[in-house]
Order: sequence, then C-alpha cells, then structure tokens
Amino acid sequence: AFRICQRKSPTTKTKTSASSGARQSRNNSSNASLNQQNDTPNPLQRSGEQISPPASSGSKLSQSADLSYQRAVFDDLSKELGIKELDDWYRVRHAQVQAKIGSGILKRYDDSVISALKSIYPEHEWLDWRFSSVPRHFWKNPRNARQFFEYIGSKSLGITDFTNPTEMAKWYQVSMKNFSEYKGRSALLKIAAGSPSKALAVVFPEHKWNAMLFKNLPRDFSSDRENQKLILSSVSKALGIRRKTAWYDVTVEQFQNAGGSGLLSRHGRSVRKTVMSIYPEHPWEVWRFSNALSRVLASKDPLATRQYLDHLS
Repeated sequence: AFRICQRKSPTTKTKTSASSGARQSRNNSSNASLNQQNDTPNPLQRSGEQISPPASSGSKLSQSADLSYQRAVFDDLSKELGIKELDDWYRVRHAQVQAKIGSGILKRYDDSVISALKSIYPEHEWLDWRFSSVPRHFWKNPRNARQFFEYIGSKSLGITDFTNPTEMAKWYQVSMKNFSEYKGRSALLKIAAGSPSKALAVVFPEHKWNAMLFKNLPRDFSSDRENQKLILSSVSKALGIRRKTAWYDVTVEQFQNAGGSGLLSRHGRSVRKTVMSIYPEHPWEVWRFSNALSRVLASKDPLATRQYLDHLS
C-alpha cells in the first residue's frame, strides 16, 4: 500500500499544479480586462455632472495624459456648442462651459475658462479682451492695455513700429469705430472714460501727443482753459491769422469750418465772446467785430456802443 501511494503521489501533484495554473491564468486575464476598462477615459457626462480628469502624479507623463484628457473633453464640448474654429470660443460664456462639463477641469485653472483654453490649446494666440468678460483688474495692468492698443493699431491702422513717430501719427485718425470692431469699447471706458486720445496718452506716455491733431476730440476737451487756447491756436493757423486784430473780420461760419465749432458753442456761438474770453488781456475794440456795428447802431450792446462813440470822438 505504501508503494502504491508513493507511485500515485506525483500524479496528484501534477493535477494540483495544473489546476492552480489554470486558475492563475483566468485571474490574470480578468485583471487585464479590468485594467483596460479602468484606463479608458470616462465619456462626457452630458447631464451636467462634474467630471474630473485623471489624478496627476506630477510626472511629465501624467501631466501630458491629463492635458490630453482635457483637450478631448473640450473638443467634444466644442461640437456641442457649435464651435467650428478656436476663435468661436470668444462668444462662449463661463456658465455654458460649467453647465456642460462641471467644474472639475476649471478648478485646475482657478475657475477661469480663459486660462483653461490657453493651456489646452497653446498653439492658438488668445486675446483676453475678446472674451465676453475679462479677469477683474485686467485693464489696470499697463502691459495688458499696451498689448491691446498695439493689436488695434496694427490691425485697424496698419501701424508696424510703435517706436516710430511717423507711424504713431496714424493714431490721430483713430475713432470709436476702430475699437468697436474688436470689442474695445469697454477697454476705453476702463482706461480713460471712453476717450481714445486720453487712453493713448496713458498707454504710450513716452510719445509726445498733440491733442489738436486727433480726428475726434473728447467731449469735455474744450472745457479746459488751456485746451481752449490750443483749439483757438489751431483755428488761427487754419485761417492764416497772425495778429489778434485779424479776428475782427472772422465770421461764425469761417470759425466753424476751421474746426472751432465745439469751442464756439461754449461761448454762445459768438466769435467776439470766444476770443475775448480766451485773450482777456488784449484791449479789444468790441464794435470792430463782424456784425457788432449793426448791434451798436441798434443800441443792443452798451459796451460796444460806448467804445464806438469814444472812437468817433
């Protein structure tokens, strides 16, 4: 009996070993299948649930895989939102993105869609001001303001060198329309109360600006005394006036056509009142101004009448 058992023992071990090997093979196969499922990225949850990218271990490989996942999510989201090119993202609002994919990815970028897009699509030149909203205090950063103006200047006015005075002179033709084309109206309101000329003085302080050369002056420009002198000086050059006594013969129409309409309206549309207000130190003979004599003869201007009578005497 002992010998029989001794002869059967190897066979039993062989069967046991074979059975154990079969079980191990099935376990390995099952684990491989499970691992394959776990490695597959979760599809977009379109019900609005939060979805988070794979946890990053800090290695370059993990970071790369994380960005690949994020890009896949945003690529799919772009199809849902009807985005055909990357510039179409400018019209998408934060709430739309969060409603579709949750806040998992956005949390990695301080809840900023702009920062997320810059990281996920680094090959594209993103312009922050073209989005529906920009980060708080964005326009207080001089670098952001200058970048914005250089973009407008190159695209809208054809400026190629922002250190060349001749090139910078093209800014004098700028208008609100140039900024509106690139959603820059809000930027002007933040930088200089909606005035292109004032904003340029802030953004390019190293350039010497002549306010009178701007095509469009600020509405309150002529309210400043010094600015009024600049306007009058510009009008006098346009009319070829070299001596103050030459103002006596200037009509309202001539003054307006020379670019002094705004200034004239501040002084009752009167050439006499305008020049006398700006140059009060000059000994003006009121009755000599255009149309003033008719008012003297009608006794409607006591000062002019008295001066005229003194002149006759």
